[in-house]
Amino acid sequence: SDHEGTPMVVLEALALGTPVLAHNVGGLKEILHQYPQLLVDDHSVSGYAEAITKLLPDIGRMKVSLENRYRASQNAESTLALYHKLTR
Repeated sequence: SDHEGTPMVVLEALALGTPVLAHNVGGLKEILHQYPQLLVDDHSVSGYAEAITKLLPDIGRMKVSLENRYRASQNAESTLALYHKLTR
């Protein structure tokens, strides 16, 4: 997609330590900002082919992780805090 919010598949992949090559758009910019090599600016077949070619030599050694603010426990805590704030 050319417009993304926060795709669950990216969060799930990162939670498992799996790199995700993605468009440099929307919420993906924020989620993957620590891993700029995973963000593709040239949204074409050749752009993705070039990004994959650059990434392949390091993919076996690459370990990505999900920031704490995207973990389910943190999300639940933030949502609960918001509900408490709204019901006061």
